[in-house]
Amino acid sequence: MFLLFYTSLKKALNLQELFMIF
Repeated sequence: MFLLFYTSLKKALNLQELFMIF
């Protein structure tokens, strides 16, 4: 359960970085 939350959080951070680039 914790791992899933961690991966989703990482994905959200990656998405944020992507938006920062644009």
